[in-house]
Amino acid sequence: VDEISIKHIYEKFKKCGHKDRLMIVLSDGLTCGSVKALTELTNRILSEGTLILGIGLCTDEVKESYKHHFILSSDKDLQLLPKFLGDTLVSFRLGKF
Repeated sequence: VDEISIKHIYEKFKKCGHKDRLMIVLSDGLTCGSVKALTELTNRILSEGTLILGIGLCTDEVKESYKHHFILSSDKDLQLLPKFLGDTLVSFRLGKF
């Protein structure tokens, strides 16, 4: 179940003591479990100061559960991914979320 796995990793992240935390989740769009529970969890993680990004691999399902998401469907998308990651990280560090 997606939300249980993500919650488990997040709990480990919090114990590391790092001020800045980034989670990148790759998704095939076949969410196991509750999309609602996953969305609530990702929103909570973000509100607690961890940047969580959903990257959809040939799927746009990440739009539902991840406030910050990217859809990777083509070679062109792959070329745009570094800019997305850079821009998102800069915005996060500047407190624009």
